[in-house]
Amino acid sequence: MTQKQLADLSTVSVRALRDLELDLTCTPRRETVRLLAEALQVSVASRQDLEEAARGPGLWAGYGDDPTPPPAPLRPIIGRARDVATLMQLVESDGPRLICVVGMPGVGKTRLIQEMASAIHQGSTIPVTRVDSWEPTDFLHDRSLSGRIASFLAGEPQLDPLAAALANRKILLTMDEKAESPQVEERLRLLLQRCPELRVVYESPTPPRDPDAAHFPVFPLTVVDPENSNGTEPMSQAAVQFLLSRSPNLRGDAASSLHTMNTIASICWYLDGIPQALETAATWLLVFDPVQLLNVAKRHPLRLLTPPQPHPGKDLRASLIHTVKDLNTSTRGLLHQLSGIPGAWTLDQATIAAGVATSVALSDVHQLCMHSIVRPASPTADGQPRFSVLNLFKHLVRERTPSHPWLDHYLTPLPPSTSQSSGGSAQSTLQR
Repeated sequence: MTQKQLADLSTVSVRALRDLELDLTCTPRRETVRLLAEALQVSVASRQDLEEAARGPGLWAGYGDDPTPPPAPLRPIIGRARDVATLMQLVESDGPRLICVVGMPGVGKTRLIQEMASAIHQGSTIPVTRVDSWEPTDFLHDRSLSGRIASFLAGEPQLDPLAAALANRKILLTMDEKAESPQVEERLRLLLQRCPELRVVYESPTPPRDPDAAHFPVFPLTVVDPENSNGTEPMSQAAVQFLLSRSPNLRGDAASSLHTMNTIASICWYLDGIPQALETAATWLLVFDPVQLLNVAKRHPLRLLTPPQPHPGKDLRASLIHTVKDLNTSTRGLLHQLSGIPGAWTLDQATIAAGVATSVALSDVHQLCMHSIVRPASPTADGQPRFSVLNLFKHLVRERTPSHPWLDHYLTPLPPSTSQSSGGSAQSTLQR
């Protein structure tokens, strides 16, 4: 067959076939190998040889020890297919090599990076390794590739052996959360300079200070205002799918009841579609029915951020407080003003509310968007963009008391939950 004939039969492009024949592509995608094998009607035994040849002389030849592979996801990712595909394209392109996945706590940054890294690892397009610890004792005697990278970033002086191991070959390094220290940032920059094919993806709740880092913002899952749903099917919303996936005991009954589905969709709206908030709310569905849970979500949504069995590492309420605390004074002041506006607002309205120059207000709104504190809303009739403050942040602002500055009041811990020995209902205790 000619290249054109094989391309038509296999659906692989002529250019891709030409690159393979000229050795411009030495490690084709697994899907490309499959399509060519089927088009050429390769036998089972020969297909194994073909796939082995396509992998090349060992994916990690020249890297030393095998890396720590990305953790295999235990559940399918929901509502992030476009984000995963876009992030993969960004990593596999010749664009930025330092990418920061930015978003509020609990929005799903770690899960998104995990899914992207797993897809790239399984596709064998770029070798993947990860660093998920910054405690020196965790990698003191770890001479794997990820351990050596972590050791260097933590202060080990030897860069040459590590740079020689990475050489000029593509590799993706993922980090659950890059340590916020000048030393780590400087050493990561040195590593990127010495290893021109290294790509780094890390997560952060705030936009990076490094001007060379590309921002990849992650927003909460899609939700629809129950008062303006316009007949939107609840199950079509990613947030509803996510909540039901965490409530297997409810899933069957909910799917058969439109009222229950609408109730679930409303809960997702009041919790802003934030995955960690929805996951915690799902645990309360063992105690309350959906209607009772919706009543709490309407009046006291912050109470649903604490699970029945509190976990020190999963205090979403405290994380949201720190997100607000990290804002500069001007941006916090604008958030305070915008939280009092019912519904969505335009950029002009934000400027008037702030009482500052338009450029300052626009900068503050941009910061609120980057922190996922506000989200885009439907535009006005004449096409002006509109935004709205997330419901949970509105409630944080409303929690202030006259005797405390509104932010300081957030930092005051809540009293521990009381038991039911007094005879009160579980719902009233949760509301308190």
